[in-house]
Amino acid sequence: MTNQTCEHHLESQDRFDRWEEEGGIVMIGGDAEERREFATAFLGATWQSGVPVAVYDRDGVIQVYVDRDGMNFHEAEEFFAFNTERAYTGKQTPIFVDASCY
Repeated sequence: MTNQTCEHHLESQDRFDRWEEEGGIVMIGGDAEERREFATAFLGATWQSGVPVAVYDRDGVIQVYVDRDGMNFHEAEEFFAFNTERAYTGKQTPIFVDASCY
């Protein structure tokens, strides 16, 4: 594989800004400032049953918890699994994918 498979990280902020401006999708985080903290993990959007749904890099979200909250990776992964990944926010509940580069 080439390094191109990881380039989505370089453009995450641009994609996040576009979707935040256009609205219409549910993003993780409470207020605008908290949503912006997760911008580096934002991959884009997909459509499910005709509505746009935010897609995030699972490990990227966990890394935000590590960096922001001072958790170790295991603690952040457990926090993510219980408080973020399992949270249902309606038809537009965000999707979390493994976007690791192998």
